[in-house]
Amino acid sequence: KALDESVKSLDATVQIHLHTPKASKLPFATKNIDVLTGEFAGNPKNMDFISKKELDAHDKFIRAGITRTDIDHIFAAHLVGGVTPKDVDLVDSVDSIKKIYSQAKERFGDRMTFAGPDCGVGAWPSQEVASLLLKRTVEAVR
Repeated sequence: KALDESVKSLDATVQIHLHTPKASKLPFATKNIDVLTGEFAGNPKNMDFISKKELDAHDKFIRAGITRTDIDHIFAAHLVGGVTPKDVDLVDSVDSIKKIYSQAKERFGDRMTFAGPDCGVGAWPSQEVASLLLKRTVEAVR
């Protein structure tokens, strides 16, 4: 009820960002939240927690996170491998982003109305590398 009350006066498409789609039951029960956003690039198994059937039944849509933004984990994976990554190596490849996009589109169909990065890019090492992430995301969905 609190979620509905907090957004009921907004004249906009209302989205709620779920760091774990296991929490999707709560926004499914609301009438004023239109779109659930999920982080699918960092953990593609997150797609298993939301079905198109549920989206249809509750008249909800999905914004698919298709580009990884968990910069600490990305950076650590390179370091564990003994490599100090260049900024360009921190961003998912266009092909990798396309793959997640295609998986999400296949799973959610017309209920997937938005796609973008998993989460924010404020913690990224520079605006240039964050911009590269956004550019590759756009290129992947075109």
